[in-house]
Amino acid sequence: MSIRTSIYDFFAYAIPGGLLLFAILGMISMFQWVDLSSLYKSISSEWIISIVYIVFSYVIGHITRFINHRWVKLFESREIQDVAMEEFKTRHPSVNININASEWAIWFASIRRENMDLSLEIDRQKATSIMMGGISFFLAFSCPILLLGVVSGKIVWGYLVLALGSALFSYKAAKESVKFNKWFYLLIYELVASRNAPFMFYSDQSKSTLKKDE
Repeated sequence: MSIRTSIYDFFAYAIPGGLLLFAILGMISMFQWVDLSSLYKSISSEWIISIVYIVFSYVIGHITRFINHRWVKLFESREIQDVAMEEFKTRHPSVNININASEWAIWFASIRRENMDLSLEIDRQKATSIMMGGISFFLAFSCPILLLGVVSGKIVWGYLVLALGSALFSYKAAKESVKFNKWFYLLIYELVASRNAPFMFYSDQSKSTLKKDE
């Protein structure tokens, strides 16, 4: 795994996980289930707190990935790889692409093997989609917490505006996640199509092999 891929993976999970952890800690503090302030004061180093928070954020991001995925699926009309394939054919009606949408993983594996730079650009779309999906779930999770806090009198009524904003931005973030996920599949299909005439995509390695054969 390259450094850039590792960075994409880290931010895709650490940012949503950190936000969700923040919401959980906020809920615990709001209802005073645990005295977090005393707990923080008992830890002498802020660096330790920061490192522990980052590690837990990344772990939580991975643990909740399935939940985030199922959440974003609610905003898809149907399988996104099929939607991407239809959009590709609409954009390029004269291009004949010999690929089934369900075979995208095999084609992506071949792209990764032949050209790492291109595969990293594709990976970036998927990482962004995962991150936006996690952010959307965090906002959706925060909304009922804020409402419960207002109803129980733990926070002022002005937080209803924040709850409404969380719901609206959650929807927006989910749609952005779907969009980046669609771009992930579109890039794969476009690269597959570029291997055929008249485009004839070859990686540097493929070109070297072709010259040797000649």
